[in-house]
Amino acid sequence: MKEAIQQKPTVMIRLSEIAIKSSKTRRWLTQRLVNHIKYILNLKNIKNFNVINDYSRLFVETDEAELVSEYVSTLIPGTASLSIVHRCNTDTKEMEKIIDKSYKDNIRKSASFSVRVRRTGNHPFTSVELAAKLGEYIINSNSDIQLKVNLTNPDYSIHFDVRGETTYIFDEIKSGLGGLPVGCQGNVLVLISGEEEDIANIIQLYKRGANTIIFSINKREDLSQKFIDQIKEILILQPKIKKLRDNIFYVENELDIQEILVYYNKYECKGISVSKTLFNEISSIFPVTTPLFVPHLVTTIDRKDLENFI
Repeated sequence: MKEAIQQKPTVMIRLSEIAIKSSKTRRWLTQRLVNHIKYILNLKNIKNFNVINDYSRLFVETDEAELVSEYVSTLIPGTASLSIVHRCNTDTKEMEKIIDKSYKDNIRKSASFSVRVRRTGNHPFTSVELAAKLGEYIINSNSDIQLKVNLTNPDYSIHFDVRGETTYIFDEIKSGLGGLPVGCQGNVLVLISGEEEDIANIIQLYKRGANTIIFSINKREDLSQKFIDQIKEILILQPKIKKLRDNIFYVENELDIQEILVYYNKYECKGISVSKTLFNEISSIFPVTTPLFVPHLVTTIDRKDLENFI
């Protein structure tokens, strides 16, 4: 008999738009995502973790699953969603043991429940058959209370992701940031003026895979320390930017397009990004050959987003 897999919680990460790329591009982007996950977890002092690339999923083995889940879902672009999972061999008896050990209390507290099965690979059962068998087990093993099955709008759902000989069990799906892994889109020079909209712009570019090189059109003394500290909280999440001795540059005297272009060329930037407010003020000074990005996706400032990063 095959040895049972250790029932240790693991964070399962589902890929964002990376999953629809060509095989070569997908491998490249996934490796960048893996590297960034390792960087962020080390930055946050997570100890003894292991990141496993299973092509369509990433798994983080850790003793701090809740913390890892929080950091990945709020700070790391390139993820569609994630779940804290228990894994076992694809064997119904092992699945039943995990249900009893880790999910029974949640099931009993709910007025109705459902079993969701997703299956990849060849098995002697269909997804519907396995869901029915596990649902029947749950009802029979809790015969002292009146459990109701509701497949449309249940109070509680338990999920079984059957992937070949291994099954992953979970009861929560947490949204990720989406977007692309940090740095995969190269460097973008971001002009700031001290407005909160600047921070939202930097976050949006970070989510879309850019390394953000920051240039202030105001002098250092004209910006609040709180504003500068908030920007540095985002910059430290970018491995390449963190390595720079200076990661925020300031205008020396009056605004000079040539001074901006010096940094633009020095860091081989793909373009210059400004907030919509700043665009209306200074866009006319740039040569038409310089790509100028305006974050149209930032229609409003997402307070929850800001709180996650700063």
